[in-house]
Amino acid sequence: MCEPCQKFINIGQPILECELCFSAIHTRCHKIGGFSTHNGLWCCKNCEKSQLPRYNPFPLTGIDDHSDKFYDDDGAYDDITIQSISRVLNSCNNYSIKDLNLTLNQLGKDEQVADRSCKKLAKGIQFSSYFFNIDGNKRNFNSFCVDLKQLNWEFSVIALAETNIEQELQSLYQIPNYNNFYQSTIEGKEKGTGVALYINKLFNATVIESLSYCNPDIESIFVEISQSNSPEILTTGVIYRPPSGDPKKFLEHFEKICSALPDSGVRILGDYNIDFLKMKNNSNMPSQFEDLLLSSGVSPVISIPTHARQNCTPSCIDNILTNDIEKVVLSGTISNSGSDHMPVFEISDIHFLDNRSKEKFVKYYEYSNKNLNEFVTKLDQELSVHQVTAESFTEFVNTFQSSLDATCKLKIPKTTKRTFQNNPWITDEIIAASERKHELKDAWVKTIKKNNPKGDQVAHKAYTG
Repeated sequence: MCEPCQKFINIGQPILECELCFSAIHTRCHKIGGFSTHNGLWCCKNCEKSQLPRYNPFPLTGIDDHSDKFYDDDGAYDDITIQSISRVLNSCNNYSIKDLNLTLNQLGKDEQVADRSCKKLAKGIQFSSYFFNIDGNKRNFNSFCVDLKQLNWEFSVIALAETNIEQELQSLYQIPNYNNFYQSTIEGKEKGTGVALYINKLFNATVIESLSYCNPDIESIFVEISQSNSPEILTTGVIYRPPSGDPKKFLEHFEKICSALPDSGVRILGDYNIDFLKMKNNSNMPSQFEDLLLSSGVSPVISIPTHARQNCTPSCIDNILTNDIEKVVLSGTISNSGSDHMPVFEISDIHFLDNRSKEKFVKYYEYSNKNLNEFVTKLDQELSVHQVTAESFTEFVNTFQSSLDATCKLKIPKTTKRTFQNNPWITDEIIAASERKHELKDAWVKTIKKNNPKGDQVAHKAYTG
């Protein structure tokens, strides 16, 4: 039955099928039936409403608004790279933490089967990266660690933007099993500055100074990642584009970075403050950025909104760029964050050796009540001698560490089963409280309407109280 005209569809009559729910109508009824193209697919009215806006300059169907661009020429879709870009962008999804864990568990099972069939190393890991605009370490780092802990996956690289933290303070913001690298913040700017990389301790990481910038137009830090037992060498960086900066100068810096990068093995994570969803409108800055990406051989892996603020149109300004698009097996956003920005991630078919011991762990410190009391006394004595100021914070860190070593460090390290994995500071109660906070925020956001832009204040108080 054709729903728009309420007549039977007979054999031989031209039909139009929704490519999402597969409902069919007479072709002649597509206008009154509300059929339209969305993200390069024919959709019925109901499916079109449920679809997220999506960036994809290379839809495999060839149905697109970019008919005047070079990549719509005949034969363009036969290119393997273009097919890979389209596949990754079309399969990019938004996940709750629960749904993502289920997907990651299945990915791990599939990988184990592949390892056995291909006789790969049994302790192999897949390279993966994760980016989040944290909007201030001081306020949000603990909740970020709680959200990260809920994921059943240990990312190879974690990148942050808008840390608002000087390099001298980076030792205060540790993630277990990661080495961190912080860029300087812009002088005199307390908010909206600072980028950082956390590299899993499975890897060796070296900062590439020539690609690391800190100026009003671009902030970045890049590292080279390798393992002593693997020939694979990857280049990973994080970029933040301050919205107050000069767009032209940003593009110039970005072009220099791309020209200096290797032809493969590159991941560029960041908040570009350039909406990928507006590139199809041929607006000036997004269009120039898209042309630069295509000419540099790097492709985005995120195609759906990553930033949503009340009374504002959702935008895709956070992304992960790579010139290994064929190796990306999963990408998406994570919706459980309490921030306006959603974390973005990608997992690639690049394998490294997990050479960590899973049985014995070395314990270097004993944090008993007696030792901690001695530590506090020792630290007070040392600080009474040294006057610590904001400019001499490094001296305070050194004093703190020396006092800790003098009172709590074991003379002879010993093995233990007590680790961050099986005895973490993030307890089940803390995780439950974090999940409850996300639920309360979602409940409040749903009450925000055009005639009530601040939403239900009772719900808002329950979320923030």
